[in-house]
Amino acid sequence: MFRFTIDSDVELRLLELRHAPELFALTDQNRNYLQEWLPWLNQTTSVADTRAFIKHSLEKFAANDGLT
Repeated sequence: MFRFTIDSDVELRLLELRHAPELFALTDQNRNYLQEWLPWLNQTTSVADTRAFIKHSLEKFAANDGLT
């Protein structure tokens, strides 16, 4: 899997399906603030939607067709 260390406190990694509940909760709790920058947020209304987003992102990465 992709991993990039920024410094001793920050590391970038690919999202995994197991992250869906936590990611959905985070975006849902901050929905009003994030809507300005995340146009897809209004269509994300459940953990299942977030899981589908992660799955699609992983498929694009595996096909060398994008990195989200």
